[in-house]
Amino acid sequence: MILLMGRFDHGGNLHINSLEIIPDDTPETTLDDLADKQDNEDGLAWACSYLVDSHRDACQRPTKSM
Repeated sequence: MILLMGRFDHGGNLHINSLEIIPDDTPETTLDDLADKQDNEDGLAWACSYLVDSHRDACQRPTKSM
């Protein structure tokens, strides 16, 4: 599984800051913890997981933000 994480800037643009390759059976609570670690008080953090094997495939999938 690929977990993309990033932040929205104040103009609404998404910047992907990191990619984590994690086991497919990673619990949802672990994904939430990883996403929460990158957030701060402005709440502009973004994360989305994909059941694919590559960054390229993840970037071409429709997103459902966490």
